[in-house]
Amino acid sequence: MYQIGSTGRIAVIIVIATLTLLVGGTMGVEAAMQRRILAAPQLDLRAGPVYIRASASTPQPVPACPSRSPNANDMNALAVCSQQFYVILVLIQHGTPDDTPWILQLLNVPIGGERSA
Repeated sequence: MYQIGSTGRIAVIIVIATLTLLVGGTMGVEAAMQRRILAAPQLDLRAGPVYIRASASTPQPVPACPSRSPNANDMNALAVCSQQFYVILVLIQHGTPDDTPWILQLLNVPIGGERSA
């Protein structure tokens, strides 16, 4: 039977604590972005054939809007009927630029959300 020494136990505790903080921090940042407490970071990074892009989408209309026919001049009514998302995409380009890239969507989080009128 294998026994872990005191140094090994401390290392295991540190690894578990670090992973717990990482997961908890990620969920906290996601919640802060959804409530518009924290601005969603913009990222545009290329490393060889890998391209990473993170950005907030433009507000999209919400189909099940409480105000069915918002006035185009009323900004509050338009805000109620729109939804914005924070998206992180990874594109991997194999071969020539004409080849279709492999696209992986890592994250798609609603920001703000539909508010009642």
